[in-house]
Amino acid sequence: MLHRRFGLRWCPGLLAALTLAVTVPITGCSRMENWSNVHEPPTPKAELVTLHHIVAFPGAEDRLSAAERRRLEAFVTRVQAAGAESVHVHPGVPLPGDSWRRQQRRADAVATILRRAGAAAVSVDPLPDGAAGAPAGAVGVAVRRHVVTLPPCPDWTRTPHATYNNQPSSNWGCATAINFGVMLHDPRDLVRGRDLGPADGEHQARAIKRYREDEVRPLMGESASDLHGLPTAR
Repeated sequence: MLHRRFGLRWCPGLLAALTLAVTVPITGCSRMENWSNVHEPPTPKAELVTLHHIVAFPGAEDRLSAAERRRLEAFVTRVQAAGAESVHVHPGVPLPGDSWRRQQRRADAVATILRRAGAAAVSVDPLPDGAAGAPAGAVGVAVRRHVVTLPPCPDWTRTPHATYNNQPSSNWGCATAINFGVMLHDPRDLVRGRDLGPADGEHQARAIKRYREDEVRPLMGESASDLHGLPTAR
């Protein structure tokens, strides 16, 4: 009995067809990536800046004039130097015929007024060689503190009527961000939180006492009329 063997010959066309048949379904099931930018909500930001002031001294005087004193005190109030990270006083180079000792006395006089005006962390130190400082015979003041930078609002870069990308309008949150930035008293609160002070033990003890004696105030309802009839805290 004769057996006939059938063999498959190498066929480039068949291999290409099989590859295409496998690749097309896989490609159809792959996920399309969306690399569109996501709009960031507007937020106020705190930036560390340096604010400068120059104190001039007439002639060979080492005391501030009344006008320069008022200018310096107004500067301290305007930049809120009491909440500054640091306040540096830099004496300028002496005038011809003057001395560094007099310049140091002038810098010390400026530092004294700054401390009395409420400035914190005041230091008197000369600038490094080559650094731009106060003019000759004058004293420079550099206040480093955080300031609030408000977001560019209103923001109508995107139309509010066509949000097909499932993202909020570009102007969404602008009013809240501006109001929050304006209300900030200390911009450093955007950088780091404040340390909690000691708790009022007496107040907490009274709360526990009211709870144990079943004198806890009931929760207020949704209407203003629910405010009537609430027990008075003792």
